[in-house]
Amino acid sequence: MSQDKGRHREIRKEISKRFLGNKFFCTSHESKGDIKFYKLQGTKYIFLAEPDIVVNINDASFIVEIELTNSPKHLLGVALAIYSSEFARYDKRKEYTKIGKKSLLIIVDSKRINKENSEKPEQIQTVKEIVKEKLKFEFFDIVTEDIAKILIDKWIGKV
Repeated sequence: MSQDKGRHREIRKEISKRFLGNKFFCTSHESKGDIKFYKLQGTKYIFLAEPDIVVNINDASFIVEIELTNSPKHLLGVALAIYSSEFARYDKRKEYTKIGKKSLLIIVDSKRINKENSEKPEQIQTVKEIVKEKLKFEFFDIVTEDIAKILIDKWIGKV
């Protein structure tokens, strides 16, 4: 299980509340187990990512990643790992589930991004532009937790 403590846990729990009652909602770091994403190489499943939140509806997956490490290299790696994944395993189940169309929302900590004289907003904007140009997600964005709440509410139809 990946790290889920402090600020990461706080943001994940706040974002998870928005999906309560949705029967297609899964989250890592809970007692049931984790969500793991894989790419099939020949006959072997290669582990690539462990997203924080996934909502599957029909042939589409809305994936939420909470990232406290906000370096461009790390954010690009997260996006590429999710994009490259083809199969998922949920809650310690043995079977692999095919991942359909993917939307990715990366949430970064506003306390780390919004510091005075920080270059982080420009770096994150550049990462967003690169990902949107190179990887063809159904939807992609990198936002702070406050903006994420608004986007998720719109996505699930609460607004």
